[in-house]
Amino acid sequence: MSTDSSNEATLLVVDDNEHFMFLLKDFLSYEGFHVETARSGEEAEEQLATLSPDLIILDISMPGMGGIEFLKRISDDTGVPRHPVLVLTARSALRPFFEKLPIDAFLAKPCPEAVLASTIREILARHMRKARAASAIPSRLMLVEDDGGKAKVLQEFSLSAGFRVDVVESAGALLSAAPECQPDVILIKDSLPSMKGRVVAPLMGVMSSTRTIPILLYDEFLDAGGQAPTLPPGVSRFLPTGDESALLEAVTEVLRV
Repeated sequence: MSTDSSNEATLLVVDDNEHFMFLLKDFLSYEGFHVETARSGEEAEEQLATLSPDLIILDISMPGMGGIEFLKRISDDTGVPRHPVLVLTARSALRPFFEKLPIDAFLAKPCPEAVLASTIREILARHMRKARAASAIPSRLMLVEDDGGKAKVLQEFSLSAGFRVDVVESAGALLSAAPECQPDVILIKDSLPSMKGRVVAPLMGVMSSTRTIPILLYDEFLDAGGQAPTLPPGVSRFLPTGDESALLEAVTEVLRV
């Protein structure tokens, strides 16, 4: 999988509806994914002998080997699929059943294209973070802090904790740097000049290149009894502190999810 959660990611679409699969492949290819297709569980199982997709998009109602049997065939001894799986089916009543299974997501047809693309990117980003955490590759943290002295302390603390750290001083610099750097998590000071952290965070959530990156807001001035804002869209947590240990602990917790 590439650094970007969409570019070059390989999706295997398993669906017996040829017309639907043609349209879905066209849309997902336009979104930047590499798409392979299979019109049955048997065909998909054969492809998995030589293909290792980043995500399987699976229909349930198919002739021959149905989606549920296919899931069993690709799962390990504990029942966990060996590949990330998004179930996409017209049988919306099956949602409670699949919510109990170790799949990544369930969507009912018809599904808005924006919702489908967003869900796929969220799944890919989540698995990318897990892969980084399990490997020797250090997680990449982007810090947005306008106070040079505070930024230096936080950067050194983060480096000593094993992170790769990029520091920017403003919301504008974040909007320019994050799409290129593709950090694993972003830590933003709320009381930035010109544009507050709570304002720029939702903008990150609507940019296709950054919408899946976890964001944490912090502001040490709230230690004195100020009121934390309502969490804006796309923000995982608000931390009313500037304490380095507390901030890095929260960052680490978000990366574990």
